Amino acid sequence: MLNGRSEAIVIVTAIFLALSLVTVGLRCFVRARVVRAFGLDDWTMVAAMILNIFFASFGIAGACYGMGQKTEYFRARPDHFRLAALYWWLGQIFYVITCVVAKVSIIISLLRITINRIHIAILYTVMALTIAIGLLFFFFAIFECNPTDYFWNRLTKTGKCLDTDILITIAYVYSAVAAVTDFTIGFLPVFIIWSLRMNAQTKIAIAGFWAWDVLQAPR
Repeated sequence: MLNGRSEAIVIVTAIFLALSLVTVGLRCFVRARVVRAFGLDDWTMVAAMILNIFFASFGIAGACYGMGQKTEYFRARPDHFRLAALYWWLGQIFYVITCVVAKVSIIISLLRITINRIHIAILYTVMALTIAIGLLFFFFAIFECNPTDYFWNRLTKTGKCLDTDILITIAYVYSAVAAVTDFTIGFLPVFIIWSLRMNAQTKIAIAGFWAWDVLQAPR
């Protein structure tokens, strides 16, 4: 039976997965059946949603095997450690891929509605940064340990992993770049929408819907 942090992981993951599924599902319905303009940004968001399902599944599976529990839990259940660590490893890989694909989808959407060269340059820069830092984190996650499976088999195999200080530095760099790109993607639409030829009420409504779409994007 789940308890403590493991239970919290399952509940929070399930709630946000459900919200993402509903949001992306509604987006696809509107784009495909109402406005009939299902584009590259929509296909990219669908791909991000599929990746997000895998990410959430690994998180829930890991929690079922003790992810989030204290060391004492695994001392009594050493067989659970291997699976919890494996699902953690898979989860972090799918997490970064999901974030990258979701952000690319949002950027493609913004590129469709802006003609301002500065805005376009900013969006392509953010896309390049997102992909670059995503690839960096992706490869570090895969090759964090040598051999790779030592990450989840460290109780039964010999090997080594990157120094903790290196991992912390990588995490800080990734978080800093992600924060900058998220901030840009979140606020740039306000300037893009405000430059469109429509009344203020419509602009505010569109900005609100866009902000909701960004917040509920798989991540």
